Amino acid sequence: MEQRKHRRFLVQFRSAFSQKGSEVSGDGLVEDLSPGGCRIMSLSKVSPGDDLQLHIFRDDSNSELFLEQVTVRWSRGHEFACTRVSS
Repeated sequence: MEQRKHRRFLVQFRSAFSQKGSEVSGDGLVEDLSPGGCRIMSLSKVSPGDDLQLHIFRDDSNSELFLEQVTVRWSRGHEFACTRVSS
């Protein structure tokens, strides 16, 4: 049985991410989303521990969700998960 803090929602939202002061950047597809984090499919490589800026674009509007800092928790193949950094 999974023991997660937050319920995950299956989505398919475009995303863009980058790391300040680094060449790490890319586009991806957010495949699940929760108040605490998300899982992204991307051809760009990231590593656990990378801190990223993340833009998530909803398909049904021009609005975007901007997260100033998320941390990559794991990366396997063409997918990775990141969590929000609390302030």
